[in-house]
Amino acid sequence: MAVNGKVIKMLFTIKGTEIFTADARLGKIAENALIAGSVTPTSVDIKVGEATEADLLAAQKSHPGKMLELEKMISYMKACKETAKEAAAKAAQEPIRVEITNAREVGGTGKIIEVSRNGDGTIAAATVRQV
Repeated sequence: MAVNGKVIKMLFTIKGTEIFTADARLGKIAENALIAGSVTPTSVDIKVGEATEADLLAAQKSHPGKMLELEKMISYMKACKETAKEAAAKAAQEPIRVEITNAREVGGTGKIIEVSRNGDGTIAAATVRQV
């Protein structure tokens, strides 16, 4: 399943309890054990997370019938990563709007505020210097 540029993987684990015997004597032993002991109920565990390209490649090997569908998911994942890189590069080139909300604390004239960016174009730090 693809959501917001990411492929989601889900792992379902079902643990059940079944007791069966064709032998009446063993059945009576099992019945006595259940009366004196306990039986754990059936449980279902669901884990949801982001699939990696390695997860999808492993799924291709174990499910060859789903090869085309998994290849489409891998292509989608790669395309979304490229789009995110392009958006980050574009953001790094665009001007940043900085609003000083504590101007009184910064002080009056004779000061410069230097703003630096991260690689993705967001503000990394702002430093006030006296001129």
